[in-house]
Amino acid sequence: MPLSYRKTRGLCKKYPNISGTFSYITIYRRYNITAYVVDTSNDGRNCTKAIFSGDPKNLIRCAPTKDVHFRRYLRQLEITASWKEPSVTYYVVQYRERNSLLWSKSAEILIKKSWTLGNLTASLSYEVQIQCVTNNQCSQCPWSETFLIPPELTARPVIEKLDVIPQGKGKRLVVVQWKLDSTEEADGYQMTITKASGERTQRVNTTLPWIRIILSGSAFNISIIAFNGAGTSPAVPAGVPPVDGSDWADTLNVTLVSETGFTIVWNSSLTKSFWCYSVEWWRMGEIPLSHSFYQRKENSATIPLKVPLQPYKRYTFLLHVRPDKDTCNLKSINNSESTCGRAEAYATEGTPISAPLNITALRVTTNSLVIEWTSIPEEDLRGFLLGYKIYYSEASQENRSSTVTVGPRGNTRRLPNLKARTVYSVSISAFTAAGEGVRSSPVYLKTKLPGDWNVIGATVGVTGGIIFLFLLAHSCNPLFHRAKALFWPSIPNPGNSNAIQKIDGIFDQEVLEPIIEGTTAQGKESDASSLIIIEDRGASEPTSASSPLLLQEVEDLSPAVLPKEENEASSRELKLNLTLTTNTHDLRSTTPAPCASDYTTMELFQQATALRTANHPSTAPADMDQQPPPLLLVVQASQPKDAAQIKEEKDYIQQSLCPNVVRIPHQW
Repeated sequence: MPLSYRKTRGLCKKYPNISGTFSYITIYRRYNITAYVVDTSNDGRNCTKAIFSGDPKNLIRCAPTKDVHFRRYLRQLEITASWKEPSVTYYVVQYRERNSLLWSKSAEILIKKSWTLGNLTASLSYEVQIQCVTNNQCSQCPWSETFLIPPELTARPVIEKLDVIPQGKGKRLVVVQWKLDSTEEADGYQMTITKASGERTQRVNTTLPWIRIILSGSAFNISIIAFNGAGTSPAVPAGVPPVDGSDWADTLNVTLVSETGFTIVWNSSLTKSFWCYSVEWWRMGEIPLSHSFYQRKENSATIPLKVPLQPYKRYTFLLHVRPDKDTCNLKSINNSESTCGRAEAYATEGTPISAPLNITALRVTTNSLVIEWTSIPEEDLRGFLLGYKIYYSEASQENRSSTVTVGPRGNTRRLPNLKARTVYSVSISAFTAAGEGVRSSPVYLKTKLPGDWNVIGATVGVTGGIIFLFLLAHSCNPLFHRAKALFWPSIPNPGNSNAIQKIDGIFDQEVLEPIIEGTTAQGKESDASSLIIIEDRGASEPTSASSPLLLQEVEDLSPAVLPKEENEASSRELKLNLTLTTNTHDLRSTTPAPCASDYTTMELFQQATALRTANHPSTAPADMDQQPPPLLLVVQASQPKDAAQIKEEKDYIQQSLCPNVVRIPHQW
């Protein structure tokens, strides 16, 4: 409906001299709007005009917001958005993997409320857009720009170096260096430094993987995280321990006033430069407590306690000075305070409740013992250790012991003036200012023999060593090897035995003389159980090292040689008529022709043969080549009657003979 000039005369507005490409104008919601935009040239002759018209209710546009926060963790993405326009109450989110074509859209989300997107891939980047939800007061809601969400940081940084370097005047330089997994993309790092007492926390951001800070002698907790546009990585913790007591002797004095307070006294020279102080105290394994105070003239202060100190427990106290004079609260951690005193104290001391352990002897002589022991645990001392008492006596006179006192720093002691080869009883106890503690159970230690016995033992040892070296040195001598080859052949090679070497050698043939009747009668009276005949296999074969003598098989023996014992068993006699010739050499110096068998039993066989034929020398013929082949008759030595029951397998001489040996059983 067109309006009259009278009604619209006051609604026309002019906005001259607009230099930019936009301008804020006033509109009226009850009326439609028509806007003319005229662009004039510099000479004023040429101009262009644009006309725009519409309903104000449909022209209100709520601009996209930039107040958006993202956080990625555990494969999830948390989004929080807000608008300046109060008319926006809800918004929606659409997202997709980076460079993907398809968008996914969420449901409506209440303004200023976070929305979490789950089941994401931690190693992928995502794109996100946000749009407000239209309403009567916000008819247009365009999508925001695309937010790029980087991959999730899943790996925590790794600390490579943490150095604490004393700087003097109660300060320390702390250098921390770390690294992040090469697959992670971080925009920077954040290190959080907190005093162990909880008095102050400070955060430091850096883009470098290292940091240098100056701290006091207190204990500090450190954590480092990596961050990017999507969130933060898991934190890696670290700690800086407090200063120890090696360089802080007599710098602070602590006195317990009551269960609700203690008094500290420090160097009076500090009052000229510092007015603000802070004291920390703790016992082992506990979180430190702290108290800041202002003291301008005095070098002492009484500190109130909210929690009483426990008796028989050791506490550590640290005193710090701060450069600020307007307020004593810690304003910064880095290079803000310095430590000026350290002390240890007990609220109440007691005697040790345990004894030293592991009492052993480090060195033992004929007249002394050097003993060593393990210190008492800190929680069992219940006071400052002042030393140890060592009780020792002869084991037979434990009620008459001697006592030695040792300082608190040593865990060894020499006990002199003892008796040789004597057992001593040793026990140890510790003591504090409150008295002596529990004594250990006795340990029994024995001194050595007199020195002469030691000298004799050493002399014998040296002599044995010289003999061993002498034998070792002569083991390479050629004569030693020749003697070894002759008397001690290598085992188990039978070819190296003395008997086999003699068999392989060249020797003269010998023939035995006839066995006389007395010999047979003598064998008759003995308890011989067998008759063994050994004969050369052929007379035409020469006797040499290359053709050893062989024994005749049982089936080759002549019937005239083997008597029929089964027809003459009742006579208990054995008649054998043999005509034998022998060499003129003594059979005791002649090597018989044994069979090829185990060389150890062969030597026994040779000895038995020589023993039987030793008393039968004869004269050898002039021509050795025309003599018949030698025939050797061996009768085993008689056995005692009480040995008749010995089993046949025990006769090692018989068992060692080769199968070519003829064994003729006979019953006497």
